[in-house]
Amino acid sequence: MKKWIFFFNRVTTSNGLGLLKNFPCGFFFSGHGLPISHSLGCEAKSLSRQPMTSEVGTTPSSCFSILDQKDFDPPEFREIFPDRLLRPGAKSSLRCLVTGNPLPQVSWRLYSRPVVEGLGVRIGDFVDSQGLLMSFINISAVTPEHGGIYSCHARNEIGAISHSARLSVFGPPYIHPMDNITVVTGDEVNVDCAVSGHPLRSIRWRKGMAVLFNGFHIDLYYDKYISVLILNVVFHL
Repeated sequence: MKKWIFFFNRVTTSNGLGLLKNFPCGFFFSGHGLPISHSLGCEAKSLSRQPMTSEVGTTPSSCFSILDQKDFDPPEFREIFPDRLLRPGAKSSLRCLVTGNPLPQVSWRLYSRPVVEGLGVRIGDFVDSQGLLMSFINISAVTPEHGGIYSCHARNEIGAISHSARLSVFGPPYIHPMDNITVVTGDEVNVDCAVSGHPLRSIRWRKGMAVLFNGFHIDLYYDKYISVLILNVVFHL
């Protein structure tokens, strides 16, 4: 068994430190309520009974070091991608340059769904000579299906950040896939309709052949490229 000691007090996630199983030194400063530099010790105990120990069944083994909160940094963007309006067939590259210690993990989303490779889309990353992480999406030939709001999410054990921007492509409307939703009577449910293509004239909701409007049990919200249906499910439409 292993535990961390801060001035003879056991370190937990509630006293200003975070505990990491696979981190080199096992913990990090969260920056709340503790001085930035102090002695800490790691105490290891065995389960077997050992002779000549100060506590029955334990063998203390402690090592102390001076650590500084400056050794750990939350993610920070050094380069982000802007909104773009492109014609079909053009190449596009969305890039996020991020720093942080530990080095952040980066993921990409298109609207609320993870970006997947295919249809000319390639996702990759590399660490440059300055130790910064460059993550990118390359699209070999854009189509309206590639359009939408892309988000770059960077996370490490210290914090998380994200950046979003729109890629618009001239062409007919394209409605991004929508998941089936199961609810029970009395629930309130939000359904997003994410659309790409440019320019767009309008977005409408239908139930069968009937057009839905704001009214009893239904609220509709519109942005330029997304509409949200808020439905209070108290009856069958």
